[in-house]
Amino acid sequence: MNKKQSIQSLVLAAILTAVIALVTGFLQIPIGVSGYIHPGDAFIYLTAALLPTPFAVAAAAIGAGLADFFAGAPIWIPFTVVIKACMALCLTAKKDTIVHMRNIVGALIAGVINAVGYYLAEAILYGNWLAPLMGAPMSAVQSAAGLALFAVLGLALDRYGLKNKLRS
Repeated sequence: MNKKQSIQSLVLAAILTAVIALVTGFLQIPIGVSGYIHPGDAFIYLTAALLPTPFAVAAAAIGAGLADFFAGAPIWIPFTVVIKACMALCLTAKKDTIVHMRNIVGALIAGVINAVGYYLAEAILYGNWLAPLMGAPMSAVQSAAGLALFAVLGLALDRYGLKNKLRS
């Protein structure tokens, strides 16, 4: 990667970090009594499909961690940083398009990492290994929503030719 590409990746990572923080922390759609979904995971997937891995992992971890901070939930930051970084590792920017089979499968795996990661985090924080199972259906909804939005946005950006425009 040359200097121009590094600077471009750093700038795009900074922008996407802010986007992830904003859409995760401030665009929450209530579901059920105490649950919600947010578009943050979709933007983590987009980030991982657009940027080299180290930049994508940093943007996902920092952006989602900032969302927890802004939401007044700093106790979740260490867990979120690890979970979202691992999710970003599941997708790749090495293909010519954003949406392709590798990234769809990667997003599915990332959804499992999200659900298992937050189950473990809740069990550790609350000292109860059974109660966090109640959140499993919400985790599935959040993961499905993130994948669906990623596919829609990714296909639109692929149609626009975003990856080619970023390379030139």
